[in-house]
Amino acid sequence: MVPTDFAEPDWNAPLDLEERLAHVPADAMNKGIVLMGPVHEVKEKTGKQIGRGEYGLFTDYPVKEMIEIILEAARLLHPDVPIREGIRRVGRGLFPRLRSSAAGRMLFALAGNNIFSAVRLVGRAHALGSCTRASASVVDEHTILVEVRNAWIFPESYQVGIYEGALPTYNKTGRVLVRTRSLSEIDLKLVLD
Repeated sequence: MVPTDFAEPDWNAPLDLEERLAHVPADAMNKGIVLMGPVHEVKEKTGKQIGRGEYGLFTDYPVKEMIEIILEAARLLHPDVPIREGIRRVGRGLFPRLRSSAAGRMLFALAGNNIFSAVRLVGRAHALGSCTRASASVVDEHTILVEVRNAWIFPESYQVGIYEGALPTYNKTGRVLVRTRSLSEIDLKLVLD
């Protein structure tokens, strides 16, 4: 049975950075692949260096640092949209970067060009790059459910962007609906056209 309490995120909702940072576990780490794209894009488009400037693809970095960098990238790259929308747009670049990495190519080669096969690899993909855990299931030919846990980097906007960024890779269009459970736990419903 598909839960019915999913909705479009409110891109205009206020964002309490201090509250979010206060709840992130001190030992929460993610891989540098999360930051490489936004850091390089900011440098290329604005000439500004954010964060450390360079990040190793599979080197661990503190999630708190990543939250601040993703937020800064969203503000610099998308200043004319609400901050949650900017974060969403930053998130759209992660899947293509992961898929083009050597580890991502090997992992997603198993899926071929089939989004439903790729969804079955969601848990492994998250394990490659983050402390975030996810599991996915195909409901029908138009609906995929993804449970995302321990996702501290703006799950209600950044994670939405990640999955939106995956759709064109598989020649799909659709929308991503959200059910927020906590600051770090969400469920996503991908509704394919």
